Amino acid sequence: MSVEKFGIDINTTPPGDWRYTINGKMQKSYCIRQLAMWAKSAGDQRKKDEIMHDIIRETMPHIPRQNHLTGFLSEKDIHFSDKSLHVMLGRAGDILCLLPAIQSEYERLGTKQKLVVSKEFAPLLDGCTYVEPIVFEKDFRLPAHATNWATRSFPESCVINCAVCAEDMRIDQKGWSFDRDIWINSKIPISPHSKRLLFDNRDQTREDVLKKQYISFNKKNVLLAMDGHSSPFFWGEELMKGLFKALPEYNFINISGIRSARLYDLLGLYDEADSLIAIDSAPLHLASASGINTIALVTDQNTMWHQSSWKPHHNLRVPYSDVVKKIDDIASAVADKRISPEIWFVRSRKAQNDAETQRRYDTADRSISQENWFSGGKWKEVDFTSTRDATCINDAPVPFIHDMLDQANAKANVNDIICILNADINLTPGITGEILDACYNFGSCYAQRNDFRRIDRLALNEVECAAGRKYPGADLFAFTKEWWVKRKGLFPDMLLGREAWDMIMRDLIRMTGGIELHNAIYHEMHESHWLQNRGCAGNEYNKRLASAWLAANGRNWW
Repeated sequence: MSVEKFGIDINTTPPGDWRYTINGKMQKSYCIRQLAMWAKSAGDQRKKDEIMHDIIRETMPHIPRQNHLTGFLSEKDIHFSDKSLHVMLGRAGDILCLLPAIQSEYERLGTKQKLVVSKEFAPLLDGCTYVEPIVFEKDFRLPAHATNWATRSFPESCVINCAVCAEDMRIDQKGWSFDRDIWINSKIPISPHSKRLLFDNRDQTREDVLKKQYISFNKKNVLLAMDGHSSPFFWGEELMKGLFKALPEYNFINISGIRSARLYDLLGLYDEADSLIAIDSAPLHLASASGINTIALVTDQNTMWHQSSWKPHHNLRVPYSDVVKKIDDIASAVADKRISPEIWFVRSRKAQNDAETQRRYDTADRSISQENWFSGGKWKEVDFTSTRDATCINDAPVPFIHDMLDQANAKANVNDIICILNADINLTPGITGEILDACYNFGSCYAQRNDFRRIDRLALNEVECAAGRKYPGADLFAFTKEWWVKRKGLFPDMLLGREAWDMIMRDLIRMTGGIELHNAIYHEMHESHWLQNRGCAGNEYNKRLASAWLAANGRNWW
């Protein structure tokens, strides 16, 4: 049903900045509840529901979870704007985080994209032919002021503030990390970090001067970036002493002390060096333009910068508070560029005659293929072959969890991660980094899915995933090879696709220090065999094992 029928004209340009007319008068709303209030006055409840259904289908990716009413992921939700003017005040690192998204708009439209930046950091954009900088003369710490100025100065444009926090605005944390939030705030509807950073106007002469001055041709070179403003690091001296001792054959270059004409001139050093060790600061973000083997030291301190996200060139990521304890790991990641784990995942699925089930499977396959591409090929599927199944207890031929995980374990190398997930589970883009971080720091993790009524396209990010309804069960589990070898004897011999196995695995992960990943997976609702057949042999079998396990471990069902 069309919203125009009820006198509302929706023009979602850009997505999330909703404009509508009532009786020919242009209105603007930042809260969909205002639209709901007007819809209620337009007629009866049925009419209101129909209006809200259409409105939310237009704006769903960018509305808060509590306002989500329909549960659709549709191509109709994707809206590109040709008149966006992005504001990205802040320091160099903030601008670097946004540039790949801006580049994607340049490629789509074929015209330079306007970007409001502070005068202090505008020279950074000299290296990008796809950006037309608009200089805000006042302090870089005032993005809200800059947004108001741009709105007044460019009334024909739709001005979008990409900042996450600053002196003149409160922190606006939406996603898993600060840099992903910048991308999400841009309202450019592509997944965060689906493009690499590009500086296409580099100065070779300036780069050659730096290489001649700093690069050793007798030793391997390691770049160090230990200084930063937004996420200060206090263990640099201890780290460098440990590295000098562990890696005496390397030439260490402190790029924090290099004053180049432009920040991106450092890319000449990146291209020549063997590795980069960098804290949460601009040099770490700049590495995305090079692909250099990177050891990322990421903040876990109480600062406004809530950590940068994983990238495929990150060979190792260490929280600030663990750096001193992990110096040996950091040295190993410099010496061995293959230390970053792969994820060996296992699913059980059978050939389907039902077209709808096959469609859900195909969608899940597309989400995994997309994530595998984003992650640089981290996801490896185990070709699971069942050697026994639930027919031995007079149930359908569903496999045993132990058999699935043991086959994945046999494929995995010592540093790799084992993952089990249901066949129709979709991955939120960027989940790879969340899994790698969780397993490195805690050994294991799990995720509960968010349910949608219908999925016709893949979610763009964790904010879209959060719009679904959280399901109480868990559908993805991941842990290190070491974790499974040590704890497999603690997990009962339970069946997949039957009641309670996910609860026991989740409790085991919690008991051993693992964590939950939020808004990491999503799923289309459908009827479940175990719910329709609560008394089936597999359910009863799993419940008996679960009851015994809970009693032995002092836990309860809820």
